[in-house]
Amino acid sequence: MAKAFSKAIFFISTLLIISCSPDNNPYKVTFRVTLPDGRPVQNAFIYLYTPVDNSLIDGYITTNQIGEATFSYDHKAIVEYEVGKGWYKRCDVVELQRGNIFVDVTIYPEGDPRRGCK
Repeated sequence: MAKAFSKAIFFISTLLIISCSPDNNPYKVTFRVTLPDGRPVQNAFIYLYTPVDNSLIDGYITTNQIGEATFSYDHKAIVEYEVGKGWYKRCDVVELQRGNIFVDVTIYPEGDPRRGCK
């Protein structure tokens, strides 16, 4: 009886230790950039930044052939982004979540109020 009880305690404590271990997944966002007609945009520049002093997030990434670009970071953050190619642009904000989230971004021509840029 004591042997069965000690095995049960060991099994339960092992489960608790495993379930309480920290999640090591990075915070990732994948941008899918398209034109208003739905075509993907390759080689679009995505400027990522946080509008605070001494920020480590301040740089560019570029979309691949299917219009996607992924950014990974070790901490949770709220990131502003500007996506552009030629006269087309879009600005917005995204909150980085643990794991990978997808953000669909449609870029619009100059003068279109849906651009969201200042």
